Amino acid sequence: MLLSFDSTIKANISVGPPIDFQIYETDSFHTGPTGRFHKDDPYLLEISNGWGRALNVTFDTMPNLSLILVKDKIKENLNSAKYLGYFSEKYQNFFINL
Repeated sequence: MLLSFDSTIKANISVGPPIDFQIYETDSFHTGPTGRFHKDDPYLLEISNGWGRALNVTFDTMPNLSLILVKDKIKENLNSAKYLGYFSEKYQNFFINL
């Protein structure tokens, strides 16, 4: 749960701590205990830092996107789209000459 909040906090400036929570027991039909994580909470900071490190490691292991592949994908898209009239001749010539 907190990983999702951490990603949302980093992606959306209007979202941030404190993070309030409530525990609900299935089919109990009554509210359970509540709590709050503040921005300086050690557990919240540990989750955020650990998630950030894990994302960096994952990012570093991803293959690079080559310019040749990008050009090929643009040409593939152009070839399928030009029959539908999506691109003017000016743009078709631009992409073909990449």
